[in-house]
Amino acid sequence: MCRTPSKEDVRAVLSTALPDVTVKSVQAIPSPRLQRLYEVSIDSNDGTLLLVLAPPHRVRLLRSEQLMVESEAVTLRWIRETLLSRRYLGTDGAKQLDAAAVEKHESDRADQQPAKSTTSSTDILRYMPALVHLQVVPSPDRPTCSFYESKQGTPIISLVPGGLLLNPAEKQGVDKQLGSLLRQLAQLISPSGRFGPAAAVLSSSSSLKTIMGVDGTESWSAAFHLMLEGILRDGEDMAVMIGYSAIRRHFRRFRYLLDSSVTIPRLVVIDGAEELNIMVSTPSTSATSRNDSNKKPEQQQSNPTILQATSQISLSAETAEQPIQDDGGATTADEKTGGQEEESVRGAAPIMALSGLRDWSNCIFGDPLLATVFSTGPPSTEFLEGFNGSGAETEQPARGTGGTASSSKSSPSSYSSNLVSLLNKNVIVEDAETASIRLLLYQVYHASVSIVREFYRPRRESSRRELEARKRLTEALAKLELVPDDPKRSHSRPSGEMSSAKRAKQDASDGY
Repeated sequence: MCRTPSKEDVRAVLSTALPDVTVKSVQAIPSPRLQRLYEVSIDSNDGTLLLVLAPPHRVRLLRSEQLMVESEAVTLRWIRETLLSRRYLGTDGAKQLDAAAVEKHESDRADQQPAKSTTSSTDILRYMPALVHLQVVPSPDRPTCSFYESKQGTPIISLVPGGLLLNPAEKQGVDKQLGSLLRQLAQLISPSGRFGPAAAVLSSSSSLKTIMGVDGTESWSAAFHLMLEGILRDGEDMAVMIGYSAIRRHFRRFRYLLDSSVTIPRLVVIDGAEELNIMVSTPSTSATSRNDSNKKPEQQQSNPTILQATSQISLSAETAEQPIQDDGGATTADEKTGGQEEESVRGAAPIMALSGLRDWSNCIFGDPLLATVFSTGPPSTEFLEGFNGSGAETEQPARGTGGTASSSKSSPSSYSSNLVSLLNKNVIVEDAETASIRLLLYQVYHASVSIVREFYRPRRESSRRELEARKRLTEALAKLELVPDDPKRSHSRPSGEMSSAKRAKQDASDGY
């Protein structure tokens, strides 16, 4: 299926989940991502599915880009099941994280005033595609693929060629909704209490366990080390010239901060705020999306064959009518207000709004600050307001409010201090006092990924992107040099789980 899949190909794969389905047409969808996307029209009620195919085998992938289709499917399925069953905290695994422990951490850092949020837990489902079927076929001629219920929306990056640019009000609204969505996702905790790529952590209860061979790490420093060593090994394999020794030295210097500052493995969509990944609803579909979000599941999934395939992960009628509750069992403030916050952001006129994310494969359980939006440039004030929970009521009491800047974009020179000031009252991010140092480590990682990626898959303007990434890497390393060592800390190589990074080169298929 490296070619455009035929109706017979699609029908053969779908037959496992939808035995009686008839495939009417298969149409390619332009995608800036590595995955290949197709719109599949099926028989009844003019239903459509989104077919996601793994990249062709000739495409050279980084370690972190392995198993993208499987990772996305497993992550989305877990998020949906977790939200619908109200399992916000894991109960299995060696490291237990119970509600009391998280509540204690958050109450120790909470402010007198409640925090605000523009997205409720049930709203997250509205931004997510529903998985219909995942087919893992270990054959070069038939790559891994997955099927989702088709979601309305347009990639924000594709609006420019059509002349449909977001106006300032729309951009601010989308940014705030996006920040709020990432905040709500970060409230989901690793079910086993382990850190690492979401698919690796979640594979302990799925068929991916035999494929990935790992199930995360016990500490955030070990998980981040595996990621960092993975991209450095990728660079060494291609003889890319970057400061390998300096990068590894600074990680050893500040590894202890990752362990002491990040103790709760939160779900992070690393590239969730990148333009390539943001989907928005057009004026013609925003009203439809709002109406659909208020429908019961049987109204949303009118096609009985799709309903049958997704019955195990779909909301029952009774559950759909009941708002998600917080850890204490109280109905959330967001549920009481419904869609009023969203309407106030959009205003009376039908304008574009966030409709979801195109790609959910690059998720990890770890520090929310690892998201690229905090490393590649200053996020807008509206994004930070949404991420910090400003502007609406949160689903949990006793939260701190985030600060608000006077302009929509923070200046680069004041970005770090402004961000830390905002995060001091954001219980989603632990230990704001060390956030600036952690951010520098994450900037080093993301810049390294950007540099190495251009060598793996050269494209138009690769040189410009490489030089920009090298500049970011140089600046981050220079700032780390200015951070003094803690004289009480030793920089000797840690024992135990940390040494597993050395296996990254041998286990290139493990996704790191």
